[in-house]
Amino acid sequence: PQMTQDSIESLLKAGIATIERPNTSNQLSSLFTSAKPTLLSISQNDDISAHPLCIPTDADSGTASGIHGFGGMSKYNTCRAGLVMSNGSILPLDTWEDSSIREFRKFGADVAREVYGSMEKALGIEEGWFERCYGDVEETCQWHVKVYSTSTIGSTDSGLGVRLPVHTDPSLISVVLHDTPTRTGGMGLEYLSSRRTWTEVSGVG
Repeated sequence: PQMTQDSIESLLKAGIATIERPNTSNQLSSLFTSAKPTLLSISQNDDISAHPLCIPTDADSGTASGIHGFGGMSKYNTCRAGLVMSNGSILPLDTWEDSSIREFRKFGADVAREVYGSMEKALGIEEGWFERCYGDVEETCQWHVKVYSTSTIGSTDSGLGVRLPVHTDPSLISVVLHDTPTRTGGMGLEYLSSRRTWTEVSGVG
């Protein structure tokens, strides 16, 4: 399915869009189920530097693949542990099924290609321009799976806890998928709107 006109207009105006992809919960569930045992085994204060898949502290974050604990790689991970896969890599986890991650990666790539195609059409450039310039989506992108701790690094003016500070993703586009049933509201995920106000995304799941 292609992006709706409303999604395209939101992407052009605000730089963000909610894309509906029905009947995809099983695709996502298989990946998260495979990844969770590894991530949920990491506690807040664990030192995972001896883990064979631990990402070195001096690794290039743009090309790194592996596992990081809470606070690993950058301050943005203070409340997050995660898996990182760059440039087509697949991590060799005991609970990981290659078919699950390949299916998930294809799903994410399909969404990215929809966004690319909509941007190409809106900008009046030829179809496929982004992948010709930047490479195949599945082989040149970076994929993350994150789990959050219950701790926070601060609070908003309205008293809500903050687990991920204000930041700008370095990627051309970011596709965010929540391991949760579809629901209204962003579960705390906000973006800086064109009016320079923080606005919660309209839905997740």
